[in-house]
Amino acid sequence: MRETGTIIKINSDTVDISITMNEGCHNCGNKDNCGSLGKIITALKNSHNCSLGDTAVIEIPNASLWVLVVFMIIPLGLLFAGYFAGKSLFNNEMAGNLLGVSGLLVGFAIVFLLGKASIFKSKPYVVEICEKNNS
Repeated sequence: MRETGTIIKINSDTVDISITMNEGCHNCGNKDNCGSLGKIITALKNSHNCSLGDTAVIEIPNASLWVLVVFMIIPLGLLFAGYFAGKSLFNNEMAGNLLGVSGLLVGFAIVFLLGKASIFKSKPYVVEICEKNNS
């Protein structure tokens, strides 16, 4: 999703951009991680020469589908792997069920740790400077 706004603050590798939030921001699966705070979005400069008051276009990556796949595949994969491993190793349905549930719990723990490690967060970045401030 692309947004256009005015640069109001410049840091070493990021800029704060004032935007008008649209309907897409309210429904976005990445809204908690993208760096938005009200109508101010913190975006990576992406090697653009930015000045205060410039109008910039930013790209807000949508990683929610990839995150959903990872968050579903890991626990479900370990559930089935645990079930089939327990059933084949112990030749017992109960052992398969117990190892399957154990695999599911381990999968949830892995997903929780991945979420805490912030590897799924994606920051907005500046795509282009539309209009330079001439003041």
